[in-house]
Amino acid sequence: DDQPVVSVVATGSMTGNALLAAQTLSQKGIASEVVHVPTIKPLDQATILGSIGRTKVVVTVEEHQVSGGLGSAIAELVLESDIRPTKFYRIGVNDRFGQSGTVTNLWRHYQLDVGGIVEQILGTASTESRSCWQAATAIHSFLPQIFTVKRLHFPVSAQGYTAIQWKKPRVSLFLPFTP
Repeated sequence: DDQPVVSVVATGSMTGNALLAAQTLSQKGIASEVVHVPTIKPLDQATILGSIGRTKVVVTVEEHQVSGGLGSAIAELVLESDIRPTKFYRIGVNDRFGQSGTVTNLWRHYQLDVGGIVEQILGTASTESRSCWQAATAIHSFLPQIFTVKRLHFPVSAQGYTAIQWKKPRVSLFLPFTP
């Protein structure tokens, strides 16, 4: 199977949406892991850090303000560990007052429904790709004698890579992105 690139850490009713979002991401060629966190305290540190250690991107999903909730607890856990993901993103209510409505309407309003979660995860992945590409090409413009930068795309799998190749010694680094 594909190596997962996204750890989706969810709690409460968001775990069901996170699992459905993971299925949609898989159909789009993005492998992910979903970690259910039944309690914020105590955290199952071994399971959470194990998943994050296998992936590059961490996304937390909670039906709560992102400040002071699951996302904050996972951020603290990661910062106090030796694991360094390339991207960390919190999905939840972003410093806004609550609204009244049906659960379905509120999830859609706050982008906590399956489509909103998928959209935000894809946005996180594409932001990472653009910033990686921009950083690599910017550095290359100053130091073209040291390495080359290419963007590779494989249409069959919809998988692409930013390829950084050092000239001496001849070493290549391939950073995945989804176009």
